[in-house]
Amino acid sequence: MDTLQYTDECGESTLSSDEEITTPNVSSNIFTDSNTSTVNSKYDKSTSPILQLHDITISYSQDTLPVLHIDNLIFPKGSFTSLIGKSGCGKSTLLNCIAGLITPKEGVIDWCDSTNRTITVGMVFQEPALFPWMRVLDNVKIGLHSTSLTSREKNRLARDAINLVGLAGRERAFPCELSGGMKQRAVLARYLAAHCDLLLLDEPFSGLDQFAREEMQELLMQLYLDRGLTCIFVTHSIVEALYLGTRVVVLGGAPAGIVDIVEVDMPFPRPPESRLSMDGSLLREQLYQKLRLGK
Repeated sequence: MDTLQYTDECGESTLSSDEEITTPNVSSNIFTDSNTSTVNSKYDKSTSPILQLHDITISYSQDTLPVLHIDNLIFPKGSFTSLIGKSGCGKSTLLNCIAGLITPKEGVIDWCDSTNRTITVGMVFQEPALFPWMRVLDNVKIGLHSTSLTSREKNRLARDAINLVGLAGRERAFPCELSGGMKQRAVLARYLAAHCDLLLLDEPFSGLDQFAREEMQELLMQLYLDRGLTCIFVTHSIVEALYLGTRVVVLGGAPAGIVDIVEVDMPFPRPPESRLSMDGSLLREQLYQKLRLGK
């Protein structure tokens, strides 16, 4: 599997150009009782970063103008960053750059970990990335393929993750037998089983109906809180961005860049009905205007 090596001041991280970017040495006690999770996320503004972008410029060829330029953007550990912007403003491009699927023309990507270990990353696309010839259990175990775990340990971790996302009883189903929401649950289970540190999510719920989308939002929020994940989430929905995010990064302009970064000072867990108040909130209106004007 091809890899891209990023060397930085904070340590080294090896990223794979495949969807499951890397996997950790998974211990047998990854999955703890969800009742032990805290009410609030582990993020605050002073939390040390998991990732920093410095003067990143992305072009699709040497002769074209840049499509995206990021002066400086820090992703603290335990944060949930919602990325919003008009179509074509570089949201997915930024995720692909972080994932190592696109090489920036200029700039530095710093992966920071005080223990100097490998940071593990998973990417969830708009279309569920499942192998159609594999059953759910085998699709989830793909993320554990390169570990030294025994077959029994891999099966146990995969089944635990499948239970966490609400797919118990579907272990032997093929992707064609699942709804859109179930397929994305299986993808999330893959990264839970592999104990990823960072989840990149590119409009993963855009193809779902309203009720399935809201269910997936609530599931993702609970997994984020229970597992201490760091998430970067692309969406076109301002309400979705506010409901899930600890902060919202607005992209816009030409070349695209950061228009604003807005902290969402609302404690977790956030009740489902809070989406209704967000729909008419002043903060939503401010974000809408920034999106509309691109400044």
